[in-house]
Order: sequence, then structure tokens, then C-alpha cells
Amino acid sequence: VCIVTNPPYGERLDADEALFAEMAGVFTRLTGRDVDILAGTPAIERAMRLRPVNSYPVWNGTIECRLLCYEIR
Repeated sequence: VCIVTNPPYGERLDADEALFAEMAGVFTRLTGRDVDILAGTPAIERAMRLRPVNSYPVWNGTIECRLLCYEIR
């Protein structure tokens, strides 16, 4: 099972570090799953506290983002 998300990161919708920390807490408990996050801010990657197996630069319209790919084991 793979979970893909595009969380708010302060461009169109407000977001803060508490949201990213809560998401990371949930995602890191999903043992055996892959989690891919379209991250528009480095704060999302810091909150995960895991090293992504892949990290790709991508564009969401005019916003530079990273597609962070995690294997939760």
C-alpha cells in the first residue's frame, strides 16, 4: 500500500510545524507502507525525521517542491 499526499505548506493554505509533526507521527507508524509526500517546504522533511529513499525536485505550478519517497519499515 502506498500513501501519497500533498499537504498544505503555506502557499494557498496555512500550515505550521505542528501539522507537519502530527503527520510525521502518523506516517512513521504505518509499518510496511510506502509514503510519498509532495513537500513545498523543507519543514516537512525535517518533521519526518527519516531519510527519504528518494527525493525528486518537482514543480507544483510555479512552486518548487520535492517529492519525498519513504519506505516505512
